[in-house]
Amino acid sequence: MRKQGLVSVVTATYNMAGYIAETLESILAQDYAYLESIVIDDGSTDNTAEVLQPYLETGRVRVVHQENSGQTVAKNRGITESRGEFIAFCDADDTWRRDKLSKQVAAFGLDENIAVVFSDINCIDGNGDPYEIPPMRRVGGRITADLLLDNFIPFPTSIARASVLEEVGGFDENLSMSIDYDLWLRISVDHLMHHIPEPLANYR
Repeated sequence: MRKQGLVSVVTATYNMAGYIAETLESILAQDYAYLESIVIDDGSTDNTAEVLQPYLETGRVRVVHQENSGQTVAKNRGITESRGEFIAFCDADDTWRRDKLSKQVAAFGLDENIAVVFSDINCIDGNGDPYEIPPMRRVGGRITADLLLDNFIPFPTSIARASVLEEVGGFDENLSMSIDYDLWLRISVDHLMHHIPEPLANYR
């Protein structure tokens, strides 16, 4: 049974041992405390398991190991393992601002038809240093027509109602690219999307 108000944070990872600790620290530091962190280790061959071990010992992170199956399978596994009313995605080299979840969960209360909440984003390089990108127009509401022109929903900022992800069948496992774009388009047909116009995450 889904737990009301709980946010399940899904982190799919493959050979990201150099970054995943920073990612998890940003998730666990959220000022919205009612969350669970789920890592799907998609057959990593580096020292990811070693990096994850201290988090396992604290009980603050749940890790699921599977044979390498690709990002769509790993993310769908994360959805299946989740227990929350909301599911947020943060890949293993991205990080969040501390108030990300609290602002986004509050936004769902604006309209029961909001299925996805997303925000602006900062871009960082491999060392974590920021770099500028051209500005992108982002809108909320009924956005299918706008989405057809461009995917302006940054994946690390996204949080969705679990019921909607289950309704549309999650990520299309036949795809290897643009998997989030496809998901947002399918959701947008029947649901509202809400945009928070400030950067709540860092995309590496």
